[in-house]
Amino acid sequence: MKHGLFGLCVLWLLAGCGGEAGEEGTTVPTTVPVVLVEVPDLVGESTEYAQGAADVAGLSLLVVESPDLAGDPDVVVEQLPAAGEVVEQWSSLVVRVPSPPVRLPEVVELSPQAVVLLEEDSDVRVGEAATTMAVDVLEDDPGVEHNPFAVMVRFDLSLSVDQIEAALVDVGGSVV
Repeated sequence: MKHGLFGLCVLWLLAGCGGEAGEEGTTVPTTVPVVLVEVPDLVGESTEYAQGAADVAGLSLLVVESPDLAGDPDVVVEQLPAAGEVVEQWSSLVVRVPSPPVRLPEVVELSPQAVVLLEEDSDVRVGEAATTMAVDVLEDDPGVEHNPFAVMVRFDLSLSVDQIEAALVDVGGSVV
């Protein structure tokens, strides 16, 4: 069957320690059903489909985002156990999907002077424009004590420090 192969394993449990018939502590056979299910093939399917198929098959789905996988973050690339294996009902079924792409920083504010510099030179990156303008003002006007051209960026809180620093390098900026 595609979504479930049910089997019954019979286990004999002893209620006592044996003995003569009619004595206290005689053995009593008891059956405990163990339901077995076939693991569906989820590779290439959406995570939404995988959740539904796991529910129908009687499995507990765990979706793991993996940065080492490429492709659509909503499509299953790997699964364990493999499709077709027979496992106990409500066992874990782990599927791996690619991690969603890292979002680049969103520029919140840029000074008018830095905007002009960016328009004049298309090879200049945002962070470089702000830094260039800041250096010019700080060198020429001793009354200015802070960087009036700082670029404010907002990062996704799930990013690591390394990812944030790499994104800043891409725009020519630095952490202050």
